[in-house]
Amino acid sequence: MPLPPGFIAPCLPTKAPHPATGALRVHEIKHDGFRVIARKDGDRVRLYKHAKSYIVELEDDSAWRIWPCDLLITLHWMPTTQFEVSEIDDDHCTHALIDRTTGTRVRVIEAAATLIR
Repeated sequence: MPLPPGFIAPCLPTKAPHPATGALRVHEIKHDGFRVIARKDGDRVRLYKHAKSYIVELEDDSAWRIWPCDLLITLHWMPTTQFEVSEIDDDHCTHALIDRTTGTRVRVIEAAATLIR
């Protein structure tokens, strides 16, 4: 399939032996998040994401899909953040992940379920 005019290939991560150094270098550790590809066609922009961007896997091997409206809440999460799962009565989701340290919560559904109820 030919690429559309103006196509810019996504920047793929590459492994390096160590982070770059120097006064103009800034590094941010990415604990969580997702990548998107934006494609512009005239006035229309489409965003594509990886299918597992919103999935959280817990130590008990359960997997939960975060409700997209709650994604900003997850920005402070660390790999060491501990959660408990609680059933909730919500129009969109069946459960919540609750941060045991801060008490903040995000709405989730089982990863294999659909977000449409």
